[in-house]
Amino acid sequence: MQRRAFVKSSMAVAGMWALGTRAAHAAPRGARIQAVIYDERYADARRFAAVLGDEGTALLPARSNIVRLWYEAPSRMILANATRIAGLTTQSDAVVARAMAAACGLRVLYEGMHDGRGIAGLMHRFERANGPELARRINDNGAAWAGAVAAEVHSAALASDDTALMAHTAGADRSPDFPGTLVSWLLGAV
Repeated sequence: MQRRAFVKSSMAVAGMWALGTRAAHAAPRGARIQAVIYDERYADARRFAAVLGDEGTALLPARSNIVRLWYEAPSRMILANATRIAGLTTQSDAVVARAMAAACGLRVLYEGMHDGRGIAGLMHRFERANGPELARRINDNGAAWAGAVAAEVHSAALASDDTALMAHTAGADRSPDFPGTLVSWLLGAV
């Protein structure tokens, strides 16, 4: 009997997921972020999540399998009802998050590429970011760049067009466990 109840409730949740319940409650610009997905293996991603992890925001470590994160309870319920999801993950996990979110009616509101391959520091490329102020904050914060990016995402003062912005941090500003490339992102309902 318990198995039957579990299967029925799982099917109900899957049905809600498939119907895209977010369409009925699109988030206004500047809405609160309900979930942060981050790659817990990296200090920068943990710092990003810590800055955004206030006011009841769910912190969801990717645990090396972001697809499982989207389908397993309790994260499935959190993500199914979220109108704003932020993240700092590897590039492949960012691609998966975009695809999973698009199926639920969310789109990319912001994306930043943080690339340390072949250079001593980090090169940051931001799409739909808040102009030169973010570049200045990145440079001012040095090793705490992920916190500055998280603060930008939290403020929701993101550009509405397809503007791009570049910033660079010096070699000492990179965490020892930095994987080469990380992607920060914000997905939201329109």
